[in-house]
Amino acid sequence: MGESTSVSFGVILNSCSKIMALAGVLLAKRRINPYSAPMIILHTEASRGWGGQELRILSEIRAMRARGHTVYLAAAPESELVKRMAGTPDAPMTFPFAGKFDRTTIKGLREFMAKAGVQVINSHSSIDGWNDAIACRTMPHVRFVRTRHLSIPVHRNWPTRWVYSRPHALVTTGEALRNQLITVNKQPPAKVLSIATGVDLTRFDPAAYDRQVVRKEFGVSDDQLFVGMIAMMRPMKGHVVLMQALPKIVAAVPNARFVIVGGVLDANPMPQDLRDEVARLGLSDRVHFAGLRQDIPNILAALDLKVLPSVSDEGVPQSLTQAMAMGVPVVSTTVGAIGEVVEEGVTGRQTAPHDVAGFADAVIAQLTDRTTAKRLAVVGQDRVRRFYGVDSMTRRTEALYQRLLDNKPAWPEPAI
Repeated sequence: MGESTSVSFGVILNSCSKIMALAGVLLAKRRINPYSAPMIILHTEASRGWGGQELRILSEIRAMRARGHTVYLAAAPESELVKRMAGTPDAPMTFPFAGKFDRTTIKGLREFMAKAGVQVINSHSSIDGWNDAIACRTMPHVRFVRTRHLSIPVHRNWPTRWVYSRPHALVTTGEALRNQLITVNKQPPAKVLSIATGVDLTRFDPAAYDRQVVRKEFGVSDDQLFVGMIAMMRPMKGHVVLMQALPKIVAAVPNARFVIVGGVLDANPMPQDLRDEVARLGLSDRVHFAGLRQDIPNILAALDLKVLPSVSDEGVPQSLTQAMAMGVPVVSTTVGAIGEVVEEGVTGRQTAPHDVAGFADAVIAQLTDRTTAKRLAVVGQDRVRRFYGVDSMTRRTEALYQRLLDNKPAWPEPAI
């Protein structure tokens, strides 16, 4: 009897192991997270523009869908999101988002959420935040999340206090932004959580790219140092600071060459203004304007240094974490939450915003002391790969949504 029981138990145990292994394979193939039930999520974005904010939304949507969740996106019909995603699986549904109290949008959101069974709605800009807040007033079962991507101060007037009281959770892209909401805007700490934008570490892998491809495109030789600025053409990014620093940098590092990568929306005169300034400085043969590019990893693979002299409004810019994931040395400023990833003398070099001389000195140091620059880049790459991957962002976001559905606070986070 004892021998028979032992054999039976062994057979059962072996069968269970095989079943668990098969389940693991199936879950891996479907890329579904076994620890969270599928959720129905709606993202809203009223911004008409294009940049890191919109890219993060798309990244989160794709990653959450890959983990088995149903995710929708609503945007304004004339937005860049709608134009660029048309005909793709990420094409948004459209609502007018014509103002903070757009009755058509509010009614449409309520109808859609009821029909689709939406459990979580995540707004990303001011106008959709207002419309979502009002729409959710009659839908208490829906968990409302407001994501803050930038460090622009939040007003403290009573209407803004009201709209920020409505979400079940406030998500920021950096701890500095979280602290701002808590200390300045008096938001409860348990309601505010920082989740930095994640980098696709498979795409931004230096081993996958040839350093020479883009260098040859712009005629940069092996004995020249290639410096890149990758950012949308917006005043907040600090292109003017780079222009003002160029003479000092070139005087100290004559073999430096530069590429400015980034798109422009509408009739923004900035690109021509920058070209005119480069021509006035007599540096047109050293500074290349590449416009909007889709091959950012290729650009980064070619660089000896990535710079971002931001002057305002940043969270944690994706162009910096992407560069660091690729092992490229960086120079940036102390704006927003940049210091959480670019730590002075540890993972890169940092200067105060608008400090042209200090910025130029930091660039010169990174270009002339290559040993230190590479050492900082190695530490920075490790930090990004450990804490700023898209998988980390997705797991933490998924866990937040689940906590809210379980009526638990956003913060502190349990171990994931």
